[in-house]
Order: sequence, then C-alpha cells, then structure tokens
Amino acid sequence: MASGTCSPQWHVDGRSCPYGTKVALLGASLTWPNSDQTFLVYLAAFYSTVPFGMGVGFLLLLLWRRGTRELLALALLVLQSGILLLLKLAFGQPRPVGSCLTSCGMPSGHTMCTITFLTWFAWEALPGHPAFLGASACVLLPVGWSRTVLRDHTWQQVAAGSVFGILMGCAWHAALKQRSTGRLLDWLVGRVPVLRHSYPSRRTSREDTGP
Repeated sequence: MASGTCSPQWHVDGRSCPYGTKVALLGASLTWPNSDQTFLVYLAAFYSTVPFGMGVGFLLLLLWRRGTRELLALALLVLQSGILLLLKLAFGQPRPVGSCLTSCGMPSGHTMCTITFLTWFAWEALPGHPAFLGASACVLLPVGWSRTVLRDHTWQQVAAGSVFGILMGCAWHAALKQRSTGRLLDWLVGRVPVLRHSYPSRRTSREDTGP
C-alpha cells in the first residue's frame, strides 16, 4: 500500500529508474546514482548500509552469546520497523526526485532506526561507558545525512525520523526499567534453556521500581 501511494511516475509507467540503480538490502535499501559518484557518495552508501549491518550483527551476537541483551536489541529492531511502516502509511509522503526507491519516505526509516538505538545506548551507556557511546555516535549519527546525499530522503524526512527515533529510544528504555519487564525476562530465561541473563542483571531487575 505504501509503495502504491508514493510510487514515482516512472515506476507507475513501468519504466526503470532514470536516476540510478536500487540496491536492495533488508531494511536498508539505497539508490546508487548513475552519475556524481564521488567519495561522498561512496561514504553515504556505506552509512546507508548500517541498519542492515545492525540487524545481521544483533542476530549473530544472539546466536553466539544467547543473552537477553541481544534478544532485546533484535526485538527493538523489529518493533521499530513495525511502527515505521505504520508511520509511512499515515504520512504517505513520496521520496524526493532522484531516488530509485518506490516506498513512502516520511519519516526516514534509516534515521529512525539508528537514532532509536543511539538514544537507547545513551540511556544505558552514560555515565559509565562514554567511549562506547562516542563510537556509536560516529557510526549512527551520519546515517541520516547519507540518505540526503543519495537523494532517498529530504532533510524534513530525516528530521522526522530523528524525532520519532528519540521518542522510541526513550520509550524503550522506560519500558525495560519496569519491574514487569524484569519478570518477563526471568520467565524467558527459565523457559528457554539456551538463553542467559545479560540485561539487566538479576539483581538490577529485581531492585528496579515500577509497576
């Protein structure tokens, strides 16, 4: 539905994209332009693959560590993807001229994803892990910029993605601090033998206040 609502005219007419080539990645597609393939374009293409890399990385970490922290990261990735789809359907705003993507562009999904996780990391990492937060910012913050360089989003769509990402990250942090979340994680670890507690610790989850 989102694609049909926001499809550019060249796609409606059954023609190929005149601006470049669509590079299809799960949750992180991008436009590779026909011209102007400068260093900034290569850099933007790299940053545009970050959400895809996050998904693969979280999955591999879950298989390796089998921890609740990695499970929560994957759950957040899936949850924000679902909310993003609803937002795109609600706004129904097409992408700017120059994009080879045919789905709706408001808000920027790449930006919402990375800012959601950066916000969550900020809540979790400060004040004990500033180096981790700084490294995360270097990887995640430029993603929104990369989407404008490749003309897959406008700055307004990137700004909206940032706002929704901040709200999502704060809401996720607040939800994880509830005592009921700790009980749910305890139940999961008890039911799934291969799953181990890594977030939060048993002691922390039981001392947290909340409903």
